[in-house]
Amino acid sequence: MKWGLYNPFSHRPHEFAKDSTWLNTEVPLSISALRGRVVILDFWTYCCINCMHMLRTLSRIEECYKGSPVVVIGVHSAKFENERDPENIKEAIARYEIKHPFWSTVRCAYGMANRATMSYLSI
Repeated sequence: MKWGLYNPFSHRPHEFAKDSTWLNTEVPLSISALRGRVVILDFWTYCCINCMHMLRTLSRIEECYKGSPVVVIGVHSAKFENERDPENIKEAIARYEIKHPFWSTVRCAYGMANRATMSYLSI
């Protein structure tokens, strides 16, 4: 099978960029701190209707796997300039009552930037 930019079965996950903005969490997350967990990355932008439709599914996953080693992380990869403003992202997180942490980045190491995509990592 031919893989695109990222093959989760043959590479170690990239560490989150140190200069990224983290929202909805008290401390920045790291790949090393998530070792032993299944991490669901939801590539998201708050202006995308398909992304908004996934929020209910993510909430159900978080509720179903509460207390287990499953972690949901939203990866906000802005497509438009106004989406890069952390205050706008915070407002969207509050408006949609999102509970999981968000990593806000301009360029995503996982090759999924600006697409409504869900991926997972077994770290």
